[in-house]
Amino acid sequence: KLELLIRKFPAYANQSKTRELLGSIRFQQKDYAEARSHLEGVATPLGAFYRGLSFFYQKQYLEAANSFSDLTAMETGTYAEIGLYFKAECFRMAQNAPLAIQAYDEFIQSYPGSRLKLYALIQKASFLSKENRDAEAEAGLKLMKALNPPKDVLAYALYMESQLAAKKGDNKAAVNLIDQALALLPAQMNDLSLNIHLAKVFYLLQRERWAEAVTLLQKCLQK
Repeated sequence: KLELLIRKFPAYANQSKTRELLGSIRFQQKDYAEARSHLEGVATPLGAFYRGLSFFYQKQYLEAANSFSDLTAMETGTYAEIGLYFKAECFRMAQNAPLAIQAYDEFIQSYPGSRLKLYALIQKASFLSKENRDAEAEAGLKLMKALNPPKDVLAYALYMESQLAAKKGDNKAAVNLIDQALALLPAQMNDLSLNIHLAKVFYLLQRERWAEAVTLLQKCLQK
């Protein structure tokens, strides 16, 4: 109907609201390239939001980050909250640790009550660890755990803490943290539990607990 209206009244085609609507429709249809073409230069929160998401789903992460920056300069509401989190996710996907840490921190400071805060904390901690800023990573994980996260998120945090313990050479503590993480996960193996099981195999080998390591590895292969 909107396209029919545009054919009848071509002057409407270049209006921001029309382009915003067309872009959002194309995004919902997963035609991300067409969505971007409609939304390019549209200076509205909704336009910047869908433009950023269109870039994101086309794996053009730096362009997406720029669009989300435009969005957060326009408003501070729900779109801005989600956009600022996605801005950090763009840098995560681009594996740009310094910018990811900065963007997650900006999100945490800007929206301390957000439901996305615990995910921002854990992703920030992951990048801090990669940058060998382990004390800051540990502090972030401690803060995240205090937010009563879901079991799978808590399990991932414990897994990260096990990696930090292993970096210190404390494989005993690493194994204990791994066991705490596995206790929170369902018995059925998924990607997260498989990674945690394999980490435990490695730590057991480091402690020369050969039989346990082989048994656990066989369990992983069977599942």
